Amino acid sequence: MESFFAGLLGAVIGATASIATVWIQGRFQERRDRMRLVMELALEEYKSKIELIKFTGQSAALPPVALFLHYHHELAKLLEKDAVSPATLEALAKSTHELDAALDRLQASRASA
Repeated sequence: MESFFAGLLGAVIGATASIATVWIQGRFQERRDRMRLVMELALEEYKSKIELIKFTGQSAALPPVALFLHYHHELAKLLEKDAVSPATLEALAKSTHELDAALDRLQASRASA
C-alpha cells in the first residue's frame, strides 16, 4: 500500500511540475511576443516620422527611438489592464515628455563634455 501512495505522490508531483513549467514558459513567451510587437510599433512610428519629415521638406528634431519605445510599451501596459482613459493617456503623455526632456539634458551634457 505504501508503494501505491508513493507512486501516486510521485505522479502528482511530476504532473504539477509539468503544468508549472508549461505555464511559466507561456508567460515568458507572451512577454517576448508583446515586447516584439511594441518594438515593431515603435520602429514603424519612428520610420513614419522620418518619412513625414522628408516629405514635407522641413528640418525637425526627431526624438530618439527610445522615446517611441517608452510610449508604446506604456500604452501596451494600459491596454492590457483595460485602463485607457483620458487621465491615463494624459499621464502617459506627461511621462513621455519628461523622458524626452531628460534625454535632451543628457544629450546636452554629452555635447558640452
